[in-house]
Amino acid sequence: MKTRRASFIIILVLIGIWLILPANVTGARLYYKVPVQIDHIKEGDIYYISLSDLAEALDIEMDYDPLTFEAILNSGDNRANFNLFSTYVRLNNSLRNITYPILYQDADFYVPAITSVPVIADLAGIT
Repeated sequence: MKTRRASFIIILVLIGIWLILPANVTGARLYYKVPVQIDHIKEGDIYYISLSDLAEALDIEMDYDPLTFEAILNSGDNRANFNLFSTYVRLNNSLRNITYPILYQDADFYVPAITSVPVIADLAGIT
């Protein structure tokens, strides 16, 4: 009888924990506002941020096509294509000018921080 009661209590505790936690670990980071380290570089006077770190921080799926040198970010509702050395990003069916070219360093795409933030915000549905 005691083992049944203990099992029942454990199940109730697990269900309670499951109900109060966000859907996934990345979502939990955003929900609890846990700081995320996003790698960056400086090229001339322009700061560039890591596209893969940004995608991870915002819980956006990222794919890379090595044949076309293209990074594809998919948030579910929106999709953005980032081509290496291009100054344009395709967001769904529209082209967005980000002024400065996309760079590739340390096996990662880097996008200009100042001009890419509005595109990423639209992609993630933040605006």
